[in-house]
Amino acid sequence: MRPAELHQAALALKSQTTSKIKTNERHCLAVTEVDELTSLVADAETGIARQDLDQALAVIAAQCAKGLPAQAESTLEVHAKELAVDGQRPSSAPYGALVQAYAKQGDLEKVQEHLSAMKSLGLSIDMPSYAAAIEAWAKRGGCDAARRILDEAVASGLHPSRGTFTAAVSAYTKEIGQRVDGEGGEGGEGARRQTCTD
Repeated sequence: MRPAELHQAALALKSQTTSKIKTNERHCLAVTEVDELTSLVADAETGIARQDLDQALAVIAAQCAKGLPAQAESTLEVHAKELAVDGQRPSSAPYGALVQAYAKQGDLEKVQEHLSAMKSLGLSIDMPSYAAAIEAWAKRGGCDAARRILDEAVASGLHPSRGTFTAAVSAYTKEIGQRVDGEGGEGGEGARRQTCTD
């Protein structure tokens, strides 16, 4: 090969090598940009998820505050399914709000359902939820249930207020009153058996 041909071949090789280096540099830059974009997207998704979580909790709290626990329950159900996709679960806050809302309505079956759900999910039950349940049972004269829930609250390390203790005691007063009424009226024995049960 002549010197001129060798020179041309060397230039061609240099050009190809430079082109490959530039391509690799562009590729590395592109990979870095993709990594950064992926990170930004992940951060954005986390932010959106956090915002969605906060919004869902706010909606549930508002529905409960307005006395619409059935709607709040539906919202929680949808929210729980969305969280389950990512292997998560709702916090105790929406369940506590439901317990308190149903307690205000005197729906003891729903109160018990949501307390049980919290226990089965391993969520902590706060004192306002326990207190609402105790007061709801007390209004019905459910002394055994009120006492059992009070004992649970104390056993979990919570400190019931004087008002909560008073509510639990009032359940016994109601139970005694129901017994007296039951003995004096029709079906007294049946009335006596129905009091103080959960």
